[in-house]
This record gives sequence, C-alpha cells and structure tokens, in this order.
Amino acid sequence: MSGTRVRAARGADVPALRTLVAGAFAPFTARTGARSAPPVDWETVVWALAAVVATRDDRVVGVLVLWPHPDHVLVEILAVAPEEQGRGVGAALLDRAELTAIESGTNTVRLQTDARMTEALAHWVRRGYTEVGRRPLNGVDRVLLEKRLG
Repeated sequence: MSGTRVRAARGADVPALRTLVAGAFAPFTARTGARSAPPVDWETVVWALAAVVATRDDRVVGVLVLWPHPDHVLVEILAVAPEEQGRGVGAALLDRAELTAIESGTNTVRLQTDARMTEALAHWVRRGYTEVGRRPLNGVDRVLLEKRLG
C-alpha cells in the first residue's frame, strides 16, 4: 500500500470516479450481463455523502462511499481500479469505513453485494465480515454482511 493516500473526494475527481467504478465492476458485468449498481450521480455523492478516495501519485485509484445510520455505517460503494486491485487500496478504504463506525459509536459496518460476486464475498469473509441475511432486490440475490468492531 506504499504511496497510497486516503482523502475526501473533490468535485474534480468526478470524471475519474466514473471511469474507476466502471472499470472495477467490468469483469462482473461481463460475466453476468448485470450492472452491479444503478447509475450514480457522482457530483451529489461527493458532496452529500462525503465520499473518500484513495490516491497514488495524485491519481484516483479507489473510492469509498458510506451511508451513516443510527446503528451502523453502510458501505454503499467500494471500488478499486483494476490495475490497483490486490495492492492494499481496498483495505485502506475499508479501514476508513471501520474507523468511521468506531468514531460514530455504532461499531458496526454493514454492506450488501450480489451473490454472484463470489470474489467479493470471499474478500469480505477474509476481512471478518459475516453473512447476516439474503434478500432479493430487483431480481438479484443480495447478500447482507456485517462486521461488529470492538
């Protein structure tokens, strides 16, 4: 993860975010024919949800969007540029999500993913997340995951 910084997203990051998220989810989309998420209004997300980005050499290489709730912090989006996957960028962003949960006093991070994203499911389990349920959403089996922090 050397050289990776995590900072608040800025309006100037919006074009890079669009490209990054499309690239990060392209293998899943190609495999299933399904979009991983609805289109995102990145301008609003950057300002309203306080998105954070990971950068390397002043280039945006990852994004994290959190949605705070009274009893948990929801990871709405976590994406890493394909060429940076496996280099600690996602871990740095997830560390930020977990720190946010601790600082908010909820001590819980939740997320959901498409059950067909087997690579993502394996990643979440390695990070200590446990499956707490499944539910259909727009015809897709969504896996609900949670991590309680000490």
